[in-house]
Amino acid sequence: MNIKKIVIVGTMACVITVIPGISGHTSSKAYAAAFPVMLSHLDKSKETGKDRFIDSLGVSDDRVLYDSLLEGQSLADIAKTNDKEVDSVIQLQTEQFQQQLTQRFAAGQLSETAYRLQMEEAPEIINKSVHQSYRILG
Repeated sequence: MNIKKIVIVGTMACVITVIPGISGHTSSKAYAAAFPVMLSHLDKSKETGKDRFIDSLGVSDDRVLYDSLLEGQSLADIAKTNDKEVDSVIQLQTEQFQQQLTQRFAAGQLSETAYRLQMEEAPEIINKSVHQSYRILG
């Protein structure tokens, strides 16, 4: 085989292998830069010292939440017990999950397709999760 053909085929193989990764990374950075609003609702709980999730459930601290989950209660059960709206728990968790997805997308860890699909699935996944209970003890 001619050395010129080997170089051409090798270059083509390299370009085909490398370009999709580069273009996906570049497009995710460009997409995130074009939509800074997506990154604007970062969780402020670290600044305020309050955990919005704990507050939305109406429990006093992480330990109470942990014990309730171990007893087999769902997040919806815990919220109802404490006279809190289940929808606000779902909304908050959906926002926080989508926030994490946006950060991963902006960092180039997710392709645009994966990002869009996961953003669409997020409300349904969170809704199921909030109403799911697990029996760990007993």
